[in-house]
Amino acid sequence: MDLKMKKYTMIEKIMQLDEVEIQKLEAAFIDVFEEVSLEEYNKELERADKSIDQGNYFEHNEALKKIRSWREK
Repeated sequence: MDLKMKKYTMIEKIMQLDEVEIQKLEAAFIDVFEEVSLEEYNKELERADKSIDQGNYFEHNEALKKIRSWREK
């Protein structure tokens, strides 16, 4: 399937989504299309560093366990 056909197929699927599904899709698109200034990016990094310093994080093995538990549901 060529790119143009993939796009049309995606549009057809989007047209069938309900309000809740559209909101989820919009949230995903924000991550893809939203441009962040360098200043905002640096602020996000600073917030993340503070959060880590306060102990608000998961270690890799903990994250994997959590993900596996979600898949089992």
